[in-house]
Amino acid sequence: MYTNKKTKDLLISHYRKYPELKIQDLFKFIFHSSFGCDHLVSSFDNAILYIENEYEGVSKTDKPLIEELDGDYVRVHLSYLNVGLKAKTLGKLFCLSAKKEDGLSKLKEKLEVARTLITDGEIKLDVNEFDEAMLEWEKCGYSAVRHSDAFREKYSPAYRVIAKKYARYLPVFAQIDREISDGKVKLSVSEYDAVELSDVIKAVYGGSVLVVDDAMYVFPSEI
Repeated sequence: MYTNKKTKDLLISHYRKYPELKIQDLFKFIFHSSFGCDHLVSSFDNAILYIENEYEGVSKTDKPLIEELDGDYVRVHLSYLNVGLKAKTLGKLFCLSAKKEDGLSKLKEKLEVARTLITDGEIKLDVNEFDEAMLEWEKCGYSAVRHSDAFREKYSPAYRVIAKKYARYLPVFAQIDREISDGKVKLSVSEYDAVELSDVIKAVYGGSVLVVDDAMYVFPSEI
């Protein structure tokens, strides 16, 4: 029985998109969905450097891509830098999202859904191997896992996990980054909560924000 239809649907969707994934790749999806970021954020500067270095291997013609996870986070592929988002901005969003959540109960629930999908043949993985891997993962305290070699070779994953509350504003961040050089950016904010957006922009860029009717003027201190 599936007690969480959304988890079921997202796991099946993930498998169909990446049919050659391995058990550890499924674990990684579940980990990100439950806890968010699995990278160690040693410093903001390092976060930016790693993004810049990884972006060098990303096709500069790929469309920006956001992948939904089963929780409060999304995977933002580095292709988003192709439309003007700066590595510095993505790094800041990544760092702001890196607070570890207490998602152990969620993780265990998602593992049970994944196991049922495998048992029912909707995800083509070996259930005995899944059970063995799940026990080993439990012994390790459900620590962060890497993508399998097969997944990296086939799909070339290049993304950062950020909170959904920031992801909805990615088009705004990309516009700011494209127009930031003159020290002021005018935004149309009719489709957003102006107070919430203003707070997010100040957290990411510093500086000040002025709202006049449906327009928002951003004066960032970090360029």
